[in-house]
Amino acid sequence: MNITFRQLKMFLALADTGSVSAAAKAMHVTQPTASMQLKELGQSLGVALYEVIGKKVYLTVHGQELAHTARQMLNTWDSFAQGVDAAQGLTRGKLRVAVVSTAKYFIPRLIGSFCQAHPAVDVSLEILNRDGVVHACSPT
Repeated sequence: MNITFRQLKMFLALADTGSVSAAAKAMHVTQPTASMQLKELGQSLGVALYEVIGKKVYLTVHGQELAHTARQMLNTWDSFAQGVDAAQGLTRGKLRVAVVSTAKYFIPRLIGSFCQAHPAVDVSLEILNRDGVVHACSPT
């Protein structure tokens, strides 16, 4: 079973977007490339990971389990890579920030200052309602 991080990331993009075309766009590849990677992933595992009904993709039980596992694996890998970078004195990595909608008035300025001070850090900002922030910050 030879599964790559690229395939896992493609599958997570599929899980997040609900469409092969949207997953391809999110991963900056062509739709046929995305389809091929997803097909190879399913063949490698020997189970159906999703089904297409109409134009919408639905994850099977195995697909949901893979999405959960892949998120954990990629988060663990990212943490490891950041630790290696930190040991080398490098300041780079990913920072995910989720804030309640009332913070939209001041958080962009704070994030902007942080980005200027740490240009190698990839920052993503989500503005959500309270329940969305609680859910986004919960361990997956």
